[in-house]
Amino acid sequence: MSLIPHVLIVDDEEDVLDSLVPGFVSDFGRRLVESEDFQKANAAAGFPLPRSGRLNIAVSATGYRSGKLERFAYHRPVHLQLHLCCEKGGSFRHVLRLLKEHFVAAVVSDLRFSDDAVGSRAGRYLIEDIHRRNPDTFAVLYSAYQKPDGFPDDRFIRKGSAANLAGEKLIEKLIEGVGLYLRSSSITRLASELKRRGIVYQSEAFGSMLRRFSDYSELYFSREPAVDPARRRPRPTLLIDGETGTGKTELANLLHQLSQRREFPFVQATCNQLTDETFLRSILFGHIKGAFSGATTDRPGLVQTAEKGVLLLDDLHKLTDGGSAILHSFLDDGRYCHLGEDEVARTAEAAIVGTVETPIWEEIKAESRLSESFLNRVEQLVVRIPPLRDRPEDIAHQAQHYCRLFGDEVGQEMELSDEAIEWVVEHGLPGGNSRKLRDLIRGLVTSHARVTDYLDIVEMEEYAAEMGLVAPKPVTTSSAVPASLDDESTVGTVDEEWPPSDGEGWSLRVVELARAALGDQTGLEGDDLDQVCRALFLERMPDLWRSWQAVAEKVASQGAVDIKLIDELFRYFAIFRAGNPARAAKELGMKDNALREFVYSREQKRGTR
Repeated sequence: MSLIPHVLIVDDEEDVLDSLVPGFVSDFGRRLVESEDFQKANAAAGFPLPRSGRLNIAVSATGYRSGKLERFAYHRPVHLQLHLCCEKGGSFRHVLRLLKEHFVAAVVSDLRFSDDAVGSRAGRYLIEDIHRRNPDTFAVLYSAYQKPDGFPDDRFIRKGSAANLAGEKLIEKLIEGVGLYLRSSSITRLASELKRRGIVYQSEAFGSMLRRFSDYSELYFSREPAVDPARRRPRPTLLIDGETGTGKTELANLLHQLSQRREFPFVQATCNQLTDETFLRSILFGHIKGAFSGATTDRPGLVQTAEKGVLLLDDLHKLTDGGSAILHSFLDDGRYCHLGEDEVARTAEAAIVGTVETPIWEEIKAESRLSESFLNRVEQLVVRIPPLRDRPEDIAHQAQHYCRLFGDEVGQEMELSDEAIEWVVEHGLPGGNSRKLRDLIRGLVTSHARVTDYLDIVEMEEYAAEMGLVAPKPVTTSSAVPASLDDESTVGTVDEEWPPSDGEGWSLRVVELARAALGDQTGLEGDDLDQVCRALFLERMPDLWRSWQAVAEKVASQGAVDIKLIDELFRYFAIFRAGNPARAAKELGMKDNALREFVYSREQKRGTR
């Protein structure tokens, strides 16, 4: 989904936490997937749960090393992250860090922590503090002891035979907490905006960045300034730091929509165009008639146009020294005047967001090209977008998302094979960021939508080479496949082992069956039979029929080729191309076991099984 909720279970005994794996995790996932709130949240975010109904929960141990988790496997995409937190001494440093870094839907804490100074009250203080500081997070206390005086009944679970840690009552409370969290206005709005913009993720790095960004939106961009002008202070400038193509402008627009400033304009200025100081003042602060040659009318600047909205200063690193000095003075007190005005001070109400490209910005700071005071001013709040190449789990998730998105645009249900996704993850892209990935998948889908709805590694490699993203595979004439049995020209290369082999043997099995069927029906044998078999399996789909025509011409004297043979060969080809019968059946819209049973029946008939 576009937003991954996290759940924390806190205790000071490692054995208690380890006892939750795998039983409690499985029960929790099974019950949660049946939750209407969770289903709606996933569907609203554009990522409904899989038809299998299986919920993928990632589990991590924090504050201790769990032997059980080393053997616990989970699948992607992850729908929920469960943290087992072992805390000692009552400082709760792990819990506080996780609350800061992630979208935590629920926290369950033990009451007593034996080596804590406050002893039996530590868990209660933690839960009350979470409830006060993170009102959207559902915080629950559990204990084998009596409920503390004054503590809410609906936030307390009594451990025991009827309701122990791994029991139904705790699961019910966690499901309730996750549901309340996903229905909260701030989370609903964030998930909706992420879906609308096509922002999906699986990595903790990107999730942590989003959490920090969301906090800044609420703390600094959603509150009215002090009514008394004497008490007003300029708001911190938010700096979005990321490489080209990471989506910095999109993130700035997201902040505008998440904050209360969405009722006012989002205005953008590109600093690359503001190299002249007079022009910079005019564009940002406005001018009056006659302020300079050509100023025939009064004109408000972008600061005034933005009103109480957001002013984005894109490519802040491209400012000149003079431009940075002008901007620094404005950011310090939020005051400005129209160019040509004297003694008329105005106060900006817009929030200021800047973007910089990481490598250039680091170089500017290292070489002290801009004043230290200016750098300190614009770096008070910084959000750094991790590059996509450092988030392989996000590459896979985004690639499949873009494939389905662009498939919808052309009216076709499109899907990437696992092998095609692995190719993208392994090879990376020039620039290594979301824009390049989006452009690659859009082009791939557009160029193949009328040919197939299942994009495999063959199509991926071919298109990437065509676009110059990777070098094309070298042509090796010694192993070239003839276009027909009577044509010595080459149409491609055979780099694969022939006959092929793989872990489960499906490639070799279907090739052997196809070879036998061809020999039975056409009378071909020896090298001719091998050449035709190679052509059928190793050329791309459009060339399959050309190769088949070569077979038909070769055996024309024997009469028409049986249509049943064509159907049989096509099924073998589909299995060979997909890698196994299950995936091939999915491509062809058949039952899961249809092609598997087809192969078994042919092998039994030939006595090879």
